[in-house]
Amino acid sequence: MKLLRFLGPVLLTAWAIPALSADLGPSPPAATAVSQEELRSYIARQALLLQLRAAFDVEPLDRIAADLNSQVRWVLRHGITARDRAALNDDLLAEGSYYLVSLRYLIEAGGAVWPTDRSEPSYVNDARVLLDALQQRLFEATASDTDPLAIFQQLDTINAWTEGYSQVPANLDHFASRDALVEVAISSNSARVDL
Repeated sequence: MKLLRFLGPVLLTAWAIPALSADLGPSPPAATAVSQEELRSYIARQALLLQLRAAFDVEPLDRIAADLNSQVRWVLRHGITARDRAALNDDLLAEGSYYLVSLRYLIEAGGAVWPTDRSEPSYVNDARVLLDALQQRLFEATASDTDPLAIFQQLDTINAWTEGYSQVPANLDHFASRDALVEVAISSNSARVDL
């Protein structure tokens, strides 16, 4: 009887520990391997976001490569969750829309300096029509996890028009180095973790 009094609390405690652990919820999923295609797609869209932020002086341009390297290492260790994809799509949509609205405001406020090879009204009309189409395409791209690079390049074209250039000069081509940055980040990190 004394033994039961002594062992009773010990046994109850031993049974309570697994029950307590079970109440903490499921353990996080183990890292899942991603294919090269999934990795490339995700990192390419991350690069776009970082380059867009650099265009608006939110992200230092010289930090993009290091940030992409960190992203690649994270994905190789932890995989890509639905939450990760949704957050990236939300950011691309929000910040891409900001670029779009900024250009639209500049055009509507009359603050653009248009190129001289065509009439100003033709540039204004083309820019308005293109901005409307790009907004819809941005919604579709972020909803379907597809690469919005072409959309952002066209926004750069409109931006160049508002600065007086009929073609995008190198200093206004914010996304020209995107693919090269992605290749370097993936190739320099994928050897560290087996895909």
